Amino acid sequence: MSTASWEGWTKLTYLYEQLDPERFQQLCQALISLEYPGTQCFPVGQRDGGRDAVQMFANPQGGYRIFQVKFVRNPLSIDDVHKWLIETMKGEIPKILDILKRKKGAIEYILVSNVPGTAFPGSGSIDTLNELLNADSPVPIRAWWRDDLDRRCDGHADVRWAYPDMLRGTDLLQALAESIGGDLLGNRLDVLRSFAVEQFDLDNEVRFKQVELSNEILNLFVDVPAVIHLAHEEGRRKEEKRALQIREIVQQIAQRDGSINDRNEPVGAARLLLHDDIAKLSDLVVLEGGPGQGKSTLAQYVCQVHRMRVLAKHDFRTLPKAHQAKSVRFPIKVDLREYATWLSGKNPFSQEADSERPANSSKSLESFISALISERSGGRTFTVDDLSAVARSSSLLIVLDGLDEVAEVRLRNDMVKEIGSAARRMKESAAALQMLVTTRPSALAEVSDFPSKLFQRWTLTRLGRPLIEEYSERWAKSRRLKPKETANLRKTLAEKLDQPHMRDLARNPMQLAILLTVIHTRGGSLPDKRTALYDIYVELFLAREAEKSEIVKKHQEVLIDLHRYLAWVLHSEAETGRALGKIEASRLRELIKEYLISEGRDPAWTKELFTGLAQRVVFLVGAVEGLFEFEVQPLREYFAGRFLYETAPYSPVGNPRRGTKDERFDAVARNTHWLNVTRFYAGCFSKGELPSLVDRLEVLCVDSDLGLTSHPRSLSATLVADWVFSQNPRSLKKVIELILDKDGYRSLLGDDHYSTSGGEPITLPDGCGRIELLERCLGVLQGGPPRDIQVSITALAQKNGTREELYRLWLEGFPLLSSINEKISWIWSGYFLGILNSRGDDVLLSLFTEFDVPLHDEVIQAVIAAGRASYFTLRPDLLAYFRDALFNGFISGFRIPRKSQITVDLLCVALNPMALLNNYHHDIRRTYGENLTRRVGFVIPQSELTPVQDSRIDAVVRSFQGLLHSPQQEDLQSTDGAFNQYIKQVEVILGRKWPVWGMACSLSLVSKRGKRDEIPVSELFDDSVSVVDRVRYARLQAGNAAWWKRQLEAATSEERQIWALVALAFCGPATLAKVCSELDDVVESLSSRESIRLLGSIEQIRGWLRVFRDVRLDLLPDVMSPRLAAILTIWSSDGMRRELVDKYLSGYIGDEAFVHEAIFNSAIERLRSGHLEWGVEIERIKRGYRVVGDYALHIGHLRSSDGIPLEVARKIASNAVAYPILLVRMAEVSMRRALAEKTVPLSKVAERGGWFEEE
Repeated sequence: MSTASWEGWTKLTYLYEQLDPERFQQLCQALISLEYPGTQCFPVGQRDGGRDAVQMFANPQGGYRIFQVKFVRNPLSIDDVHKWLIETMKGEIPKILDILKRKKGAIEYILVSNVPGTAFPGSGSIDTLNELLNADSPVPIRAWWRDDLDRRCDGHADVRWAYPDMLRGTDLLQALAESIGGDLLGNRLDVLRSFAVEQFDLDNEVRFKQVELSNEILNLFVDVPAVIHLAHEEGRRKEEKRALQIREIVQQIAQRDGSINDRNEPVGAARLLLHDDIAKLSDLVVLEGGPGQGKSTLAQYVCQVHRMRVLAKHDFRTLPKAHQAKSVRFPIKVDLREYATWLSGKNPFSQEADSERPANSSKSLESFISALISERSGGRTFTVDDLSAVARSSSLLIVLDGLDEVAEVRLRNDMVKEIGSAARRMKESAAALQMLVTTRPSALAEVSDFPSKLFQRWTLTRLGRPLIEEYSERWAKSRRLKPKETANLRKTLAEKLDQPHMRDLARNPMQLAILLTVIHTRGGSLPDKRTALYDIYVELFLAREAEKSEIVKKHQEVLIDLHRYLAWVLHSEAETGRALGKIEASRLRELIKEYLISEGRDPAWTKELFTGLAQRVVFLVGAVEGLFEFEVQPLREYFAGRFLYETAPYSPVGNPRRGTKDERFDAVARNTHWLNVTRFYAGCFSKGELPSLVDRLEVLCVDSDLGLTSHPRSLSATLVADWVFSQNPRSLKKVIELILDKDGYRSLLGDDHYSTSGGEPITLPDGCGRIELLERCLGVLQGGPPRDIQVSITALAQKNGTREELYRLWLEGFPLLSSINEKISWIWSGYFLGILNSRGDDVLLSLFTEFDVPLHDEVIQAVIAAGRASYFTLRPDLLAYFRDALFNGFISGFRIPRKSQITVDLLCVALNPMALLNNYHHDIRRTYGENLTRRVGFVIPQSELTPVQDSRIDAVVRSFQGLLHSPQQEDLQSTDGAFNQYIKQVEVILGRKWPVWGMACSLSLVSKRGKRDEIPVSELFDDSVSVVDRVRYARLQAGNAAWWKRQLEAATSEERQIWALVALAFCGPATLAKVCSELDDVVESLSSRESIRLLGSIEQIRGWLRVFRDVRLDLLPDVMSPRLAAILTIWSSDGMRRELVDKYLSGYIGDEAFVHEAIFNSAIERLRSGHLEWGVEIERIKRGYRVVGDYALHIGHLRSSDGIPLEVARKIASNAVAYPILLVRMAEVSMRRALAEKTVPLSKVAERGGWFEEE
């Protein structure tokens, strides 16, 4: 088929090719079921014998109608698609006839395809295929061609919206209008189209206006990476499944890009938001990003992509393939400043100041959106009922942009609640909803957070070098630079990016745009300070505008001062909720006049200056008719910072003045709304003023309330990173000492996503404390800190040091270690720092030998985690210890090697393959290995692995590779099943070792229970029967306590431990109570290493398989050993876990780590639920954290429904080192919210302090 004819019929049809084969089959099954009631639809992707659906008739003859679906992924790529289909069906006809002959009674066979038929009598594809199909068939055979599908889709709107991927944009608008009602169909269609067109035009350019540059968003957009935070999903089974699916998709995206992705590794935010599967799984998103990081530009871009589909814009096909969303959504973009006005009872769309919200409206988000659509479509009627009808039958994208620009805390808190309520309502009623809220992280620190069950938190990260270079190329092209100019720009930028402080300036899109402008204009002469960079940009911008505008040329100095003054006024009013950063034309004239008079200038200039501003010759733009605002918030904050600095009075000795620079810093630094202003303000300080700035930071750090949070030191580090102190080495040194004093380093870890760094570790430049910070980090690590501190500190060190620097410092730390525990912790630090996996095996052997590193299980696990199992092949004794530790089950866990070259690389995975049994990913169309790859990014070895000359290791790994290449099976327990056979093979190789029992228990738990007559009778330790069959029989004895006791009587020491594992896996509640005494004896007799093995196996089985035990507390004895009680908590659901702790462990004073872990986890669960006695649980957490710091990573993302009470929060913050980081951050949130409630708006502080009074 020619391209022209293809384009001709795609204009008249649905886009079935946007669906994958599975989804197309499901669509066809839905249409078939509607037309043929009682149809049986067969599962997609399974062997179905050529039947995708069958309609059975309830008659004695047993008649039936059979359907088969044929999908052509890309008919355009086939020269003659009709001929291709006919030739294909020639090969299918014998199979069809075979089906019809095998089962009598068929009355019809229907073939369904997305290929368009041709109607020429006798020779067209429809007649030709009909003749071919019915030539020798015993029953009628016919085909549904593309036109047949089209007409059926036309008549079923509900089916169309179940598969929005296939809709064209014009279909969407028509369907949206139809959903509202046919009586006013034409009018509603015009309203929706007008709204889409209006928002398309408004969002067509990037908000940040640049010098001599085409600002079209498609030309300048760069996809800033985003991290999807999934930790808080853990512990909730439904959300946990969703988190695993999201992680799998992100992994697949990264692999398609040619990289291997770790957990939370960032992928472009637009790519994620426009990915159909991510949009379904992560449908409600709070997107956080720092100033100038591109939140609003991202919101614009994603909406524009969908508008292009809706409005059938040709530019859609020019987008990157990854951004060409298959699903079409109707986008609605909301400026949350306007919604804030609406929420406060005012009408943001009225030309009159302080106009009341319409009487027939409500404060709900739906009411505002309907008013917005009405306003942006020319004032036509569009009601909340209309919006509800649209939502019920369509896919919506609602983008809520700029929560951080709603500065008033009370109003912002109300808005978060309203958005949450609206999301619940619309999610329940809408056919498909995607909602995105953009904000700076600090905006959420003082208000109730979005419900974690509804919203996922995404964080924009910094631009990496490839994206910086991509943006610079786009920028040069939009600027229409000549090839030589582009080459010079490229060269200068590359040189500057080699300097850490310049690289930091380029890490967000807005600052990068400014940096490129300055480089192009001034070459390599660039400032160090962030504020100075903006100074130069403003100077360049006004110089260029002066060439075009006489007003700018004549009043350049006044215009700069005027912008500073207006920025102060608008930012102040935004904080109090008065104007939210916008100003009416009449008031703008008044302010210009007032300012000119206050400055002693001619008020007659007012008209001329207003005209210049209204014509957008500078940095104010018309938001809507009659309203003005700064084009982007960071520019308003820059000018406000400059205003505060330039207007601060000199305060000589003997004649003190109010509103000095120090006084102003004290005020702005405490107020989160002014946080970015604070950075610009501090950047204005001269060399001689910097010592006083250090003094003010010291005052913040010792403040009785604010000093208990990370804010003072985090702000100090941010100012250091902004090069504020670069002119004064003494001041710089004092600030660095202030930051790193005692446990001050915790403020830089990046685990506080409300901080100035937005949840990323803070980086310090060379010469500005970077080396000192690295040394402090390694010093803390030498003390063997808890695991959460260890992971955070190593991440901070990696952000601030090169690989060689980190290796040198790690190497230098070895001689300072004395105890075995310190050495083990140091090895793990080497793993987290990326050192173990970057050094050769010989280097590690030399180090471990020189510094007498113990051959401990924890060391082995760290080396395996680093992908360095090959280390153990260097010496026979190392290999023997490694082999025995794994064969005996003392090393467990599913640790995936980055690459597999020799058999030992896969041994740990081979002996702990429980991940292959996870029921979330049983796709029988794929092999075990392919499913594992999709889930966790496992790389299947493509070549033969090198043997290690240990026959048992090599044999186990060979068997495991066979399993990986075997098809996933539905009936896992079948005797000829691949997993069943694999366990038996390992049993033959190793004997009845611990991992064999663990695998057999796992397999049995995820399989059907089986019938007694199907499973041979056996004793648990009958060596004539395979372990798999013994475990299957043991499962049938769940209610037979006598059988379990009998098995224990003749058991050896090792068998007693195996008995405990199997009994804990399968005994029913009553049986468990009856054998509790025996279990207690066995568990209490275990050595520390053996108890850790038992615990690890149970954790692994429960964790991967998501199975929980039914434990009956009323049947259990009154007394139980702490060890057994702790083990039972692992198997139990949350509620039972807490009851077990209360009954058996509440008074525990021993020192066994895993018992304290059970108590610790129970306290964390209570904290999550909000049902707890704070004093009791906080002490439990504190005690458990001291003993089991290694396990602190498991607590996930903490949230309590009501937050931590202030007095408890103060107690935690006052002794932060005694508690897990996340609990400390949670306490900080409570303290910050309490502080926010007491915060006085800066304009009132200035008024009371007489900042601007003449003396």
